Amino acid sequence: MSQGEYKESFDGYDALIKEYGEKEKLLRGRGFAAMYLGNQKIARADYLKAVSLNDTCGNCYNNLARVEAIEDNTEKALEYINQAIEINESNGGYYLTRAKIKYQQGAKYGIVSDYNKAVKLEPSAYHHLERANYFAETGNRSQAILDYDEAIRMEPKNAFALSKRGALYLKYDVVDLALEDLKKSISLDSSNAICWANLGEAITMAGDPKTGVEKYNRAIELKPDQMSFYFNRGLTHYSLEEMNLACDDYKKARELAVEQGFNDAVIDIDLAIRELCDPEERSFYYQHGIAMYNKGQFEEAIDTYNAGLEKFPGSVLLTSFRGNAYLAMHQFDLAMADYQTCIGRTSDFQQEIGENPKFGGNPEAVRAQAISGNANVYSCMSEAMLKSGEPKKALEYAELSEKEWIKGGAAS
Repeated sequence: MSQGEYKESFDGYDALIKEYGEKEKLLRGRGFAAMYLGNQKIARADYLKAVSLNDTCGNCYNNLARVEAIEDNTEKALEYINQAIEINESNGGYYLTRAKIKYQQGAKYGIVSDYNKAVKLEPSAYHHLERANYFAETGNRSQAILDYDEAIRMEPKNAFALSKRGALYLKYDVVDLALEDLKKSISLDSSNAICWANLGEAITMAGDPKTGVEKYNRAIELKPDQMSFYFNRGLTHYSLEEMNLACDDYKKARELAVEQGFNDAVIDIDLAIRELCDPEERSFYYQHGIAMYNKGQFEEAIDTYNAGLEKFPGSVLLTSFRGNAYLAMHQFDLAMADYQTCIGRTSDFQQEIGENPKFGGNPEAVRAQAISGNANVYSCMSEAMLKSGEPKKALEYAELSEKEWIKGGAAS
């Protein structure tokens, strides 16, 4: 049911209670709708009143337990669900509720046995699905797949079960099976935003990031306040070297993460923003310039590197990257001038590369990357010399490049 349908149900029961008084069945109906509308105060009051009218109402205790669990009152929730089970030990749904409460509490024992009891008493697709979700969340992939398979066997058109199995396949990089499940799920229910986002990720992993972005767009249309959708779309834009679009998504993701209290996510997003979107950082000019270069926008890349060099004069990486852009434009004199500025500056390469948090302060990785950068400069200088009609000098630089590559291999 949708929120609108729950509101309609609540209003209907409310009107009946006003007309006929607080009857147990009517209170249960209004309490159930209130619970799904997020009004746990009314839900609790209605179920407590219903219990006072009929203290053998197992469903009332079950839903009281669910209300308390929603508000993280798990001890009280456990008391209520145990009362429900005392009233009716053959109701599988009660064991399912207790399993969820125990898991919420962080209990070490009794969770799986309660899920198993629920499935044994009522072997429905729903109970297999719920047990599968538990196994998926706790890392028991094989058992989760078995339960998802059984739920889908029982209900082949269960879009939610297909979406959950697809998400699990995606988590373990089984992309072909993930795509199959996610596409089928969406064909049955196109309103599941998370399924669209997972499909976007799966399609991107399959090598089609442009189509992946389209699926993320649909996910965001359906659920515009989901922080992860923007961040993951930003990563996909980044893979497409659409740096400005990536920055827009990272900034929106950060805004939502702050609003929703996801402090750990804010730290990760801030790092991405700093590297890619902050013109006060050298990496801003590296990333944007390289993206333009890779798209064949060499003049724009040079403009970006020039802007970076104005802010960070003497940057060996920006200078070498600019040399590459000049080389691509056959401006060999300018390219060679930049390369000449960089030659032999392994320590400068090392210092700049070491400032990049991606290397995690690993000195050996930084040193190897710096040697690689120096080797690349020699190699590009060789190419520029050759194309300028100086084959002997080109050979000299090619030999120097080879020596650097060998040194880099030894370092790694």
